[in-house]
Formats: sequence, structure tokens, C-alpha cells
Amino acid sequence: AVVGDVASEAKEVGTGFKENWVGLTEAMVVILTAEIGDKSFFVAILLAMRYDKWTVLFASMFALSIMAVSSALFGSLISQINHELLQWIAALTYFVFGVMMVYDGYCMSEDGGNLAEALAEAREELEEAGLVEKDGGDG
Repeated sequence: AVVGDVASEAKEVGTGFKENWVGLTEAMVVILTAEIGDKSFFVAILLAMRYDKWTVLFASMFALSIMAVSSALFGSLISQINHELLQWIAALTYFVFGVMMVYDGYCMSEDGGNLAEALAEAREELEEAGLVEKDGGDG
């Protein structure tokens, strides 16, 4: 009887092999595409130019792992919220982020220079933290 209860709980939560595989691949694809061009991407590039690439790689992996674990825990906690309320929160969140993206698109320069701006912003933050030398503008 206990095995049946565990199996029904697993089926209810969606922890079957197929569901886990779909969740794994979906999370990897979405996060990889979201991280390309992100500020953390540029920070890792700039740090790898100054420090040992393997040190930067493992430090970046560790930091992103902490973020992934905390996100998964947060998602697990949020799943305990009433589903109807959660749908309203999600709709509001998507709306707010949509408005922010439209505004960013409206403010974007015609040449699409946001990539260069993001790199400059990441470099500026690293300079302020003393992790890279300030660009003297003579080169």
C-alpha cells in the first residue's frame, strides 16, 4: 500500500522519467538562451581576461549553481501557493516584464547598441569593485 501511495504522489507531482527529462532540457535551453548576452556573461569574459580562465570558470559555475539552487527552492516554495492566486501573480509579473521590455526596446539605439552598453556597464562595475584596471582611454 505504501508503494502505491508513493507512486500516486510521484505521478501527481509529475516526477516521472519523461517529465524530468522534459523539465531538464527545457530548463537548460531557456536558461542558456537567457544567459547569452547577460551581464554575468560579460563579467565572466572580463574576469577571464584578467585571471586564470579555470578559476573564473569554476567560480562562475559555483555562483550560478547557488543561484540555480536558490531559484529551485523558491519555485518549490511558490508551488505551495493557491494555483489561482499564483496564476494572477504570474500574469501580473509577465505584464510588468513585458512593459519593461517594450520600454527598453523603445529606448534602444537604432544600431542595437545595447550589447556594447551592457559590456561597458559590466566593465564599469568591475572597475568600481577593483577587479579590473580602469581604462585610461589611451588605447
